[in-house]
Amino acid sequence: MSRIARVASTAALLILGATLAAQAQGQRETYSKEEREVREVNRTLQEATLRGDVATLDRLFAVDVMFIGGDGRVWSKFERLEDFRSRNRVRSSERLEEPSVRVFGDTAIVGFAGSDAGQRDGRAFESRSYLTRVYLKRDGRWQLVHQQSALLERVR
Repeated sequence: MSRIARVASTAALLILGATLAAQAQGQRETYSKEEREVREVNRTLQEATLRGDVATLDRLFAVDVMFIGGDGRVWSKFERLEDFRSRNRVRSSERLEEPSVRVFGDTAIVGFAGSDAGQRDGRAFESRSYLTRVYLKRDGRWQLVHQQSALLERVR
């Protein structure tokens, strides 16, 4: 193949690649049934967390769920629900990035960054964290079995 033919061929491949990449960015990602289910459960959990909806959280948290806070504190389901009942922590705002969801049979791992602000024990807080959640499908429904928060930035 001549040098001109190789350059033309390479240019054509680069243009084709760029065109396909642009088309892929314009298309909405499609998710499997399980990924859609996990995304919906995660969204419901986030909304319940923001509202302090203890009944919904009780249903979504597995009995043996473990929470690890950005400060390293470990919480059980009972302790976490008691914290919501006490209203010690009241969120005034929350912004979350689109979660990454990976499903492996009856196990799903969800990761996302977010920022929140509010009051805890009467003192204002504002922070940015990365959360990793593990869901397990038991008796046909997804439940949270593990959540770990990594504090990225504490504004106040």
